Amino acid sequence: MKPLLLALAVSQAGCTLFLIPMMERRAFKAELEKAPVIANPASTGQIDNQMITGSDGTTYRLTAWNEQAACFDVVENLSPRDAQRMGFVLQGYLTPEDKDEQVPTLKSAPPRVINSSSRQVPVHRTVQDTTRDAEGHIIATTDRQVTDIETVFETELEVCFARPQVITQQTQWMVLREYVDGRGGAFGVWKLYDPNAPAPAPTQQAATN
Repeated sequence: MKPLLLALAVSQAGCTLFLIPMMERRAFKAELEKAPVIANPASTGQIDNQMITGSDGTTYRLTAWNEQAACFDVVENLSPRDAQRMGFVLQGYLTPEDKDEQVPTLKSAPPRVINSSSRQVPVHRTVQDTTRDAEGHIIATTDRQVTDIETVFETELEVCFARPQVITQQTQWMVLREYVDGRGGAFGVWKLYDPNAPAPAPTQQAATN
């Protein structure tokens, strides 16, 4: 079971609202500040398909963008069945201080499995054996190492959004967030810049130099 971010997903009028607890907000802001920078696809129509990796190992890559649809390639460490249970939303942040209810949020179509593989890996753990006396009291403990074989999955998904207008030319951060059973999960985040934006006007001091 992959770790989940403590965020509550509340459905309102067909939208998904993510309420991030205060204890998690500082960590989320830190992720925004160190996000990789790409050209804003809503402004340029260009696709920067560099792969980014979330804190749980999930990878995200933008693969298509136009006014009608946006698609991402997502690779999860989940079985195909569990991966298809994931929901996804696309969010556009103007500032790290945006309130949850103000963040434009768009729900994806059901994810489509593109490819999946699995492998067997050894997992080592410590087991404690106990020795008891005739009255059932523990009189000695012994640790021993055991090795289990677990199946590790890797599933590639196509995640698409219809009319991704939650991302505009003014959007500063684009967030692709997962959720399952109403709980917020891992996410990928990109810092956006608009290469078509006009350069800022020179300051009065610079103009006189």
